[in-house]
Amino acid sequence: MREALRLLELGLVLRVRLGEQRVDDLGEVPVRRRVPGTSRELADDVVTAVGRLRAADVQKPPGIAEGIDWVAALELLGAERLGADAADRTLGSVLKYREDQESVRAAGLERLVGGGA
Repeated sequence: MREALRLLELGLVLRVRLGEQRVDDLGEVPVRRRVPGTSRELADDVVTAVGRLRAADVQKPPGIAEGIDWVAALELLGAERLGADAADRTLGSVLKYREDQESVRAAGLERLVGGGA
């Protein structure tokens, strides 16, 4: 069973890398497997925000690994949900280039975490 889940996760990651499936379509399963104890709500929030970041005009769109890093950073802060303050404090976990971080902050972190226009 464990091996089957690992193969499923690997297949999803490969499809994302090949552009066949978007990160926000994956759900929270890979994230919660890699960061045990993560709440479904936090994992869903991060997966949704990573999907928005991938759709944004950034130099290096985040992938699964960056999403997992982001959840781990949020967990260290004790975040239960992804809010603008928590996103601001941990944005470097998911966006590696400072220019990308500045661009997302300028567009508004509330839009990133809440999806507002």
